[in-house]
Amino acid sequence: MAEIGERTYGEDLLRLGIADQHVEDDQVLKVTRELSRRLADYNNEVVKKLKAGLKRTREVGGFL
Repeated sequence: MAEIGERTYGEDLLRLGIADQHVEDDQVLKVTRELSRRLADYNNEVVKKLKAGLKRTREVGGFL
């Protein structure tokens, strides 16, 4: 989608597995703020370990 500039919207992104939810326009700010709070509360050490694990997986041949 990014390479050819094709616009893809909510329900299609959800169906394709790119998005994890689809909300109405008037709920976008509310849901974004809730997600931001969740991300801010993540334990930095856990996130570092997760990223390191993903990097190792990529280095040994990728993942599905």
